[in-house]
Amino acid sequence: MQNPLESFWMLAGLAYWWNRLTKRQKRIVSSRAFVHSFWVCAMSLTASQVRLRGESCFLCLSPPFCSLMNVINACSLVTVYLAPSRSTIHAIISRLTVDALVGHITRVREDDCFKSVGPECMVLLWPTSSSSGALASNQRAQEQEGEIWFDWAFVDFWKSNQYAVQRALGSDPNSLTTSSGPSAESMMLIGSLRDVIRAQAEEIDVLKSKLKDLSAGVTEVNELKSRVGELESVIQAAEEKRKSVEKEQDDLLVLLDEMSTKRRRDKERMKQAGLEVSEDEEEGEEADDEEDGDGE
Repeated sequence: MQNPLESFWMLAGLAYWWNRLTKRQKRIVSSRAFVHSFWVCAMSLTASQVRLRGESCFLCLSPPFCSLMNVINACSLVTVYLAPSRSTIHAIISRLTVDALVGHITRVREDDCFKSVGPECMVLLWPTSSSSGALASNQRAQEQEGEIWFDWAFVDFWKSNQYAVQRALGSDPNSLTTSSGPSAESMMLIGSLRDVIRAQAEEIDVLKSKLKDLSAGVTEVNELKSRVGELESVIQAAEEKRKSVEKEQDDLLVLLDEMSTKRRRDKERMKQAGLEVSEDEEEGEEADDEEDGDGE
């Protein structure tokens, strides 16, 4: 595979003959240019590492080329300007003017090859309704078929970094900045941390489910304890009532025994005094004696 640093200048030469290329060749050139832009941004290369040549960059951004290729080359140029060393490329930026570069970058959203790409659709019908009339008339006789220019991953990457690249144009060339994007190590670390967070979230859900089950069991135990307490109170009240009744019965038995003893004494006194004692009283006295014997 050719080094992207060397292929950039080959792409610049092909861009000069853009209008003479076929659709397939245009798609290949655009894809290679976008890969170069993505590679420069991911590696955070400096201007000296890319070995920029002002004449070639100026040629690539000339009006005869299509807006898509101008945007691609402007992105590569400005992405290099995001790197820590900016003094080398600042002269080229000044020559091309910031407004012109920002205009090229902004027009990327208007290109059908870019704005028609979505997460669910990457196939572009060519030519589109907004294409030029001459191109549409040339393709009218041919069978229209779906084409793929850019995938959603790259389109999303572009949209995420477009404004950062535009803001970088107005920065001081002698200032230092951090990398324009996260490194591979950072991405791996972020991915591992996300996996840890996801695993911890699942573990938290499991623990919450267990806690909910335990809470339901604790509630049931508390209800049973409350019921047991109520039953113990009822049993204690019944036990106290039973003891009170037994005590009353004992008092009544003692009182009855005292009355029976007093009655016998009265009968004996009546007999000693020569008074008559009725048979009912004698029978009652015998019955009392029998009851006393049974009680003993």
